[in-house]
Amino acid sequence: MSRRKQRPRRKVRLRARPGTAPGTLVVDPQSEPSRVHLLAYGRDEVLERDLPQLGELPGLVGKYPVVWVNVDGLGDLAILQELARIFSLHPLAMEDVVNLHQRGPLSAAHVQR
Repeated sequence: MSRRKQRPRRKVRLRARPGTAPGTLVVDPQSEPSRVHLLAYGRDEVLERDLPQLGELPGLVGKYPVVWVNVDGLGDLAILQELARIFSLHPLAMEDVVNLHQRGPLSAAHVQR
């Protein structure tokens, strides 16, 4: 009989209390503040800039055929909720975004392609 080497288990800290409704966003208090960067383009125009306020984003989504929104940091619940509202993102998908422990480990090779 062969012995399998067991992988060490990662300790998972849950932030949501047991019994919390599915899709509830609970951000890690140690997360970096959220910063939003926009890249939008069409046939004749390219727009790239930081978006400190998300109020103008719905108008830009309607104006440009391609809109890329990059969010660095998951520490601002209001920004994450507003992005979910603007893009009609499902609450369970947003819950997965803020729960980093559900993702597999990423190496530098996966990130820097």
